[in-house]
Amino acid sequence: MPPEDALVLRETVMATPPVRDLPDDLAANLDYYLHGHDHKQQPRRGRWIPAATTTPELTGPQAEEFACKLLVLAAETSKLPPDLAAQHDHYLHGLPKR
Repeated sequence: MPPEDALVLRETVMATPPVRDLPDDLAANLDYYLHGHDHKQQPRRGRWIPAATTTPELTGPQAEEFACKLLVLAAETSKLPPDLAAQHDHYLHGLPKR
């Protein structure tokens, strides 16, 4: 990854505001919230962080550490297929591409 890309990633991590007021079941019902699918799954109890729970702000060193970890992850995933998100059932389970 070019150094200027690394700088942009680090600056983005530092400037990203915390996300608040998301539904507790967002991970389980992502398709419902993103695409308006007609039903929600019931979240498994005890696995989700309640919306009322606040998370502490990152310090500068913590943000730098996370940025470095994201850069490592980006380098490791740079050779993945560009349609992986749309075709994950194909790549993970061997189903035909949609």
